[in-house]
Amino acid sequence: MSEQGFTYWPGWQLRVDGKLFEKAPEVEKNGLILLHLPAGSHLAELRYNLSPEGKFARIFSSAAAGMWVVIIFVLMFTRWRTSSKLLPANKVDNSELSENEAGPLVYPQK
Repeated sequence: MSEQGFTYWPGWQLRVDGKLFEKAPEVEKNGLILLHLPAGSHLAELRYNLSPEGKFARIFSSAAAGMWVVIIFVLMFTRWRTSSKLLPANKVDNSELSENEAGPLVYPQK
């Protein structure tokens, strides 16, 4: 008998000496996997394989995360493009302003 600290979730497979172990692993109350191995020296391999639902969920989550990255990139790019089209303050066309409005700035004396 061997106790390993892995939390059980459907998809775990146990191979003993390269052969798939017939018995399903026992699950304790705390969710740990309890393996009953035959007496003697053996090579045990515990492997987790995703179920079809798990594979679908992984692909769906990855695609959703990718879409969020694209959306954020597009929003940032469009804001950058619109902000770069604005003229800097010193390049504003003052031809429509009157002489008094277009004159140099005069700061009051203290």
